[in-house]
Amino acid sequence: MARAVLNQADISRALTRISHEILESNRGSSDLVLLGIPTRGVILARRIAETIARIEPDAAPALAGALDVTMYRGHREFPIRADFVGKNLPSSTRERINVRLAEIDGDDAVTIDGGDE
Repeated sequence: MARAVLNQADISRALTRISHEILESNRGSSDLVLLGIPTRGVILARRIAETIARIEPDAAPALAGALDVTMYRGHREFPIRADFVGKNLPSSTRERINVRLAEIDGDDAVTIDGGDE
């Protein structure tokens, strides 16, 4: 049974918070490039770029792209680390974190399957 962790409003708030953190950390959106890991990470990078454009409409647009790390992926292990995190979800190797995004799945939600349920 999947346990709900984030709903659409929670995801939207997290992306807005991340967008503000990115702007503060980089002192604006000048020369900013956002990279997402396919598939859903690319969509999230685009959503963040759109949010940044709404926050700073007169600034240069942030670019969004993809970084494919398929060959280097273990259990949530990547050759890179996220600089900004919307929500930390501790998990075990028996659990699976499912991120649903409207562009692919029809709705926005984060759930966790497995574990000691």
